[in-house]
Amino acid sequence: MSKIARIQEALVHSGIQGLIHLAANSMAKRSLRNLNHRDKIITFYDKGNNKKILVILLAGLKPRLWPTVFERINHFLNINADVVIVDPGGIGKDTLINYAKTYGWSYLATKHRRISTALNIAVRTFNHATLIFKLDDDVFVTKNAFKALIQTLIKSFEKAKNLPAIVMPVMNLNLVTYIHFLEVMGLTYEFKQKFKVKNLRYGLKIVREKSDVAIWIWKNSLPLDDVARIYNEKAKLKYPNAFDVINVRPSIGFVLFTRTFWNIMREFLGDVGKGMGYDDLGIVTTVSDKYLGIVICLNVLVGHLSYGPQTLEMIKFYERNKDLFQIRE
Repeated sequence: MSKIARIQEALVHSGIQGLIHLAANSMAKRSLRNLNHRDKIITFYDKGNNKKILVILLAGLKPRLWPTVFERINHFLNINADVVIVDPGGIGKDTLINYAKTYGWSYLATKHRRISTALNIAVRTFNHATLIFKLDDDVFVTKNAFKALIQTLIKSFEKAKNLPAIVMPVMNLNLVTYIHFLEVMGLTYEFKQKFKVKNLRYGLKIVREKSDVAIWIWKNSLPLDDVARIYNEKAKLKYPNAFDVINVRPSIGFVLFTRTFWNIMREFLGDVGKGMGYDDLGIVTTVSDKYLGIVICLNVLVGHLSYGPQTLEMIKFYERNKDLFQIRE
């Protein structure tokens, strides 16, 4: 189809706003994707076994969490998967390679701290994987989380009106799923009263910015494995369908997607600087353009420590309560 024909089609179907959206998206995506090939691997410790499932562990700036976060991933990884620690910019090289050697994982560092670009390099490098998990290093996984997301991917494919693009679990501190956590645990009224919130909505600003909100949510999430077990039992009764489909921008601290979706998306959008937010932006635009679904697995709870503005206080909270984040079975 010619450029003129595309413009005419956009005008017919979407009016002038559709034309602006098409032109802006096209130029922005082209510019960002060009950055995807402007980085390179500087260190690669390869323990991959060409498995069909890949777990990408994105190592950021929270090394104090690594002993607990990594041990929980290793303990609860009940699927046959390759695991790679991805270190954009190689800032944690020596420490992270030691973790990789301890657990039998791979380690991949890129020259620049471009997060989306590093993720794309990892997906390209482990090219046998058809199912891909991506986790941040401030996410505390729980029992059966990996299997639950795969099962939800299959179930949503069979039953949802949208083909699934990504699947994410319920996270206690999350701009969408904090609502599910509060509802299932019977904390909605208390939350509203304490923080003077009239209605629970997606993207509630205080969930992302206020440390006292994060601390309160986490106090009601610990000990994590005990609370996750209670949540999972209650969620099965509250949400018999076990999943929900949303149409808002997700937080992708822990997600599952297929290589097919990554190809449709034409990789995560390239980034500049620290690249925060470009990875999920590419997902949202593709989901919108292709009428796909962002799926929440409702019957598993995992922990997310903090958003950026809360990090300093939440690291202190974690240090004071470290034993409650440890594995309990």
